[in-house]
Amino acid sequence: MKRRFDTVQRRLRAHGKSPGICNPVRLVVVRGNGFVRRTQSAARMNISLSSPLSRYLADMSRPGHEATTSQHLERGAECVQAEDLAALPRLRTAVEAKLAGIADSPRLRERVGLLLRYLEESPIDPTNVCQREAAFAVFYFLKGYDLIPDSLPDVGLLDDALLVETALRRNAHDLHAHWSARGRSWSESF
Repeated sequence: MKRRFDTVQRRLRAHGKSPGICNPVRLVVVRGNGFVRRTQSAARMNISLSSPLSRYLADMSRPGHEATTSQHLERGAECVQAEDLAALPRLRTAVEAKLAGIADSPRLRERVGLLLRYLEESPIDPTNVCQREAAFAVFYFLKGYDLIPDSLPDVGLLDDALLVETALRRNAHDLHAHWSARGRSWSESF
C-alpha cells in the first residue's frame, strides 16, 4: 500500500498536481489499480463553506478533538450556517460524482442521496437541527477532511457511513414526516 501511495504521489507531481490524497481543495480517489480519478470538489466549484464549518472540518481529525460519532455530528451541525445550507443545491454535481465512484456500498449511496434530497426539498432554516445535521453529514462525505482517508480500501468510507447513518437515525422522526408530507413511504426509502 505504501509503495502504491508513493507511486501515486510521484504521478501527481509529474503532472504538476498536489500530492495530497484527501485535501480540501480537490478530492482525489485512488482506485485499487493505482489509477487516480479527480472529482469536482466544492473548492473547484467556487463554493466556500462558512468559517466555523470549515474550521471544524479541518480540526476534527487533529489530536485533542477526539469524539464519538454523535458528538462530531452535534458539534459539526452547530457550525452549519444559513450560507452553508444555501450552497448545498450547487454541490449536487460534486456529491453525485463522489457517489458514482462508490461501487461497493449501495447503502451509503442511497443514504447520502436521501439526505441530499431532503435538504433540497426543505426551505432553508438554520434553526432546524435535522437540516443542520443532514447538511454536516453531506459536507463531511464530500469535503475530504476524513478521520479515515477515503482512499483506504475496504475501510475508507467507514467514517462517512457512520456519520451519515447517525444523522439518519437521530433525525428519523423529522425525515419520516418530510417523506409522509410528500406522499412517499418512508419504509421504501429507509
